[in-house]
Amino acid sequence: MAAANTNPYAQASSDLQASVGAQVAAGNAAWTSANYPAAVLAYQSAGQQGAATIGPEIDAAGYPQATQKYTQQAWNLNGTLATIDSATATQTDALEAQTLAQKIMQLYTQAISAGQAASNPPAPSNLPIWLALGGIAVLGGVILGLHSRKVDSGRRTTRISQRPTRHVSSNAATRRMSQAQTRRA
Repeated sequence: MAAANTNPYAQASSDLQASVGAQVAAGNAAWTSANYPAAVLAYQSAGQQGAATIGPEIDAAGYPQATQKYTQQAWNLNGTLATIDSATATQTDALEAQTLAQKIMQLYTQAISAGQAASNPPAPSNLPIWLALGGIAVLGGVILGLHSRKVDSGRRTTRISQRPTRHVSSNAATRRMSQAQTRRA
């Protein structure tokens, strides 16, 4: 049993090569034989097939928000390509048509790549979770440290000089004072 194709752009990629790519290759062959009017016609055919079939096929594959910026640019370039007069085409005209057709093909390839990237988003990162857990651990350590310091401070008091003093009960203080007075006498 064959595995199902999970690439929604596989057909568009294949059609791009079979139609637009084939017409660009025909234009290049006409260019090589210095048949500039035929070259321009082939390049214009490539642009028209792209605008009429390939661009809509790419956008319909499922992620037009990722692909349309490329397919719209290709559509606009096809409009420029269509204005070249193929009947009286010179080498300069054929070069301009070739450049436009190749750019159109490149834009459709970029659209397919953008659509594939949108159909396979990267896995979410666990970094925010680890940062949150680390923050909770630090906060817990600070709270624990403050709590243990508060417990210790109940046993001692501190003078301005920061030297600890001991708490003495009032009975013990009275005894010491009377012992000191008896010694003086």
